[in-house]
Amino acid sequence: MERIKETIDLLKKVIRDKCCKRMNKSVVKGYLGELIVFQKLQNERLEPKQIGNQSGVDILVKGLTIDVKTSELKGDGFEDQIWGWALLRKDKEIKYDVAVCVALDKDLNVDAYYCVSRSNVADLESSDKRYTNVLKRFHKFPHPPYESSSKKFIEAYER
Repeated sequence: MERIKETIDLLKKVIRDKCCKRMNKSVVKGYLGELIVFQKLQNERLEPKQIGNQSGVDILVKGLTIDVKTSELKGDGFEDQIWGWALLRKDKEIKYDVAVCVALDKDLNVDAYYCVSRSNVADLESSDKRYTNVLKRFHKFPHPPYESSSKKFIEAYER
């Protein structure tokens, strides 16, 4: 378990490193989220197994398939900051039972986890014209006065 913590710390360093600012860090951030969720499940003694490798399923735990989605706060065209996760894309079928959406703060630490089951993805907000490849998305503002478009899921799935 100590090895996972070391890798998490290294991934955070890469993401923050000024020499890597031109690098597309989305895969690194995604893997960071996977390891954070994997470590949390290990701490709960649930014996998770890593699958990953862009397969649509990142973790298997007690027969449940999990796809981890990771978001840092971003401007996203709004005046305020927002977390956002694409849960259904045009070019991919859903292979997971549960999507775990990881909200990272500005220091790349977990602010919150949101779990959305496969059966609830259809009820999520449809994407707008900016994200032509995204069919269903979930977003969350970090503080009032804004409400998430997916408010009913936040109460049901916030962890």
